[in-house]
Amino acid sequence: GVVGETPNLAARLQTLAQPGTVVIAPSTRRLTGGHFDYRELGGVALKGFDEPVSAWQVLVERALESRFEAQHEIGLTPLIGREEELELLRRRWRQAEEGEGRVLLLVGEAGIGKSRLTRALLEGLAGEPHLRLRYFCSPHHRNSALFPVISQLEHAAGFLRDDTTERKLAKLDALLAHGAAEPEAIDLIADLLSLPARHPAPELSPQQRKEKTLAALLAQLEGLAREHPVLILFEDLHWIDPTSLEL
Repeated sequence: GVVGETPNLAARLQTLAQPGTVVIAPSTRRLTGGHFDYRELGGVALKGFDEPVSAWQVLVERALESRFEAQHEIGLTPLIGREEELELLRRRWRQAEEGEGRVLLLVGEAGIGKSRLTRALLEGLAGEPHLRLRYFCSPHHRNSALFPVISQLEHAAGFLRDDTTERKLAKLDALLAHGAAEPEAIDLIADLLSLPARHPAPELSPQQRKEKTLAALLAQLEGLAREHPVLILFEDLHWIDPTSLEL
């Protein structure tokens, strides 16, 4: 069996946890960082430990964007010696603002400063009117069609775990109204989010549904771009699924 302080601490912390909850010690709290929301329980006296042990109750996993930020901010260093690259990003953004679409790909070894360079660009645009769309690719969903798109839509719509289907549909309607989506497009995007359609529609083959869904997503983006400059960020693009890449 496992012996030592760690299993003993785990067993003592388990006595603090109510059914269906998780209580963690400082070492686990440091490892999980900003991936979850917590309730601090303070220092608790545990049998076998001379000093009170700080403990936290894990409440809920944070949204994907918050988890990504938490992971990539660990050890984020000041931006030094990247003025040329940053100026290139800024020039391309100015061209995009003038209606000239631009695509930039940041490539480099892990730790070379890609996340810091992106952060510097975003910080510089903080006071300017624009719409920012962030998509997060995952190594666990490389074969899940449109995973980053679905995650972004759910985040942007403000879906909550306990939302009813009707509540989610209302939030989706409000979100898509900014892009002036047609009823058929709304139904296709709702289906993408595993929500029921509200307007009668003809039967579609899988290929037809895919093509119409991609067209609806592009039309939504074009509608947004008519109102504001749009900055689209795909994080960890090497993990993107084939359908999102096609889009």
